[in-house]
Amino acid sequence: MLDFNEAVKDKVIAIIGCGGLGGNIAHLFARLNPKKIIVFDGDEFSLSNLNRQLCATKNTIGKKKVEVLEERLLACSNSEIETHPIFFTEKEIPLLESVDLILDATDNVRSRFVIEKAGKKHKIPVVHGAINGLFGQVAIIYPGDKTFEKLYPDKQEKEIQKTYSFAPSLIASIQVAEAAKYFAKEQELKPYEVLFIDMLSMDIKKVNI
Repeated sequence: MLDFNEAVKDKVIAIIGCGGLGGNIAHLFARLNPKKIIVFDGDEFSLSNLNRQLCATKNTIGKKKVEVLEERLLACSNSEIETHPIFFTEKEIPLLESVDLILDATDNVRSRFVIEKAGKKHKIPVVHGAINGLFGQVAIIYPGDKTFEKLYPDKQEKEIQKTYSFAPSLIASIQVAEAAKYFAKEQELKPYEVLFIDMLSMDIKKVNI
């Protein structure tokens, strides 16, 4: 019988970005009780975050996202929580040396390529997730894979559509499920497989890119 709590209990994960995706990922993973959760985000909550970010409330506006998140996670998990109130850049890559898995919750292409570089350097898989309006995608980038080069060949940002409250929670749930399956060695996504999720038609397609 699968036991995901057992599979993650001695693992260290890093979550890059604590907005809509990252906040949901952190809460879901914390309840699996991995050994340690490391989070990176240099932003503060603003009024514009209220529509989709789990930790954004009228009381947290102006507060550091990682500080609010840390308090919430410690209240629901036995995991050690390490916070970095900074945006993840190439300078932060050495901080991931002891990490077992990276979860990408960023919102821009440039940061994703930095995360891919960190995964390659430390031989760490990256569970990627992204949202644009009612569409989302999830993939596992294994060390040395060129998945982002295939997804973003011109490295250009796409026009951002409005995000609704339910979109981050759905994509984050799939990311955490893929991460847990990876640790349990149970039917996780293979290299260059991408899940494309259409929340309007409710079509989910697994595509080899």
